[in-house]
Amino acid sequence: MKSVEDELSGIPENPDAATAPADGRMYPPDERFEFDSGSPCVRAFRMRRHRTLIGNNGSLKIISSSGKIEIDLRGADQRSIDDLLSEGTS
Repeated sequence: MKSVEDELSGIPENPDAATAPADGRMYPPDERFEFDSGSPCVRAFRMRRHRTLIGNNGSLKIISSSGKIEIDLRGADQRSIDDLLSEGTS
């Protein structure tokens, strides 16, 4: 993601982006804001306006602060974040 943004955004990377005002560039989740998802297969991050969940199978779910699901992509094995989370609690 960083190399694509370097090439296409025209905006220099801000190493303090996680705590700075938005600059128009996309950044990956910052590990300082990771929280326990309840599953060893899902990493979860709190952002300013959303939560991002990333599955070890490549699945991705982004939920806005209002609770609206913005993105819900299945992983390479066709399992979703919800599938991984439910497997982790059974």
